[in-house]
Amino acid sequence: MILFDGNDATALQRAREQWKALIGAGIKAKYWSQETGPWALKAESK
Repeated sequence: MILFDGNDATALQRAREQWKALIGAGIKAKYWSQETGPWALKAESK
């Protein structure tokens, strides 16, 4: 699990790099966001 502050540009960039590394390695990943209240699934790798 990777938690990060989406309002922090550096943390957001690092999370994007980690996402790309995970899916590039063939690891299944899910991206959840809590932008407007409850957690919601935003993306899922195949």
